[in-house]
Amino acid sequence: MPETLDDSAATTRKPGEVWTPTPPELSEIVRLNRLWVLGDKEGRHANLSSADLSYSDLRSANLSSADLRSANLIVSWQSHALLSEIIWRAAETEPKQMLAAFIGRKTDWCWSKWAAYQHAEITWAIRELAKWIKPGDGAPSELVEAIKKLEEVK
Repeated sequence: MPETLDDSAATTRKPGEVWTPTPPELSEIVRLNRLWVLGDKEGRHANLSSADLSYSDLRSANLSSADLRSANLIVSWQSHALLSEIIWRAAETEPKQMLAAFIGRKTDWCWSKWAAYQHAEITWAIRELAKWIKPGDGAPSELVEAIKKLEEVK
């Protein structure tokens, strides 16, 4: 079984204790995980459970099969590509997929336009995005208000 790599203080951390990897530590974890994915014997499976990655630059990072349980991941609520992907992965019907694709393409639309947009699956999309909101993550007020309205209707 391949060795698992996490932060250097893993032996001193309590289970579930949040830790923040330094940029060099994170680079090494990603590098070794890439090697592990490629089957290189020097590689190690990344374990970022309970890692706070709030300000980490993960562009081009290959975290295939990395353990991200309990990692403090926050959605970039202004990223049309990310929001579109979140909705796309949950979409099990063509109309839902169409809405997800539309969100990814309408990069000139801000949250106020989306709040007023009429689509048969918009309620579903709002509920999907609601699953990703965390306290203090900067979720748009338009989204938060739409979720409150849906909860009142229940």
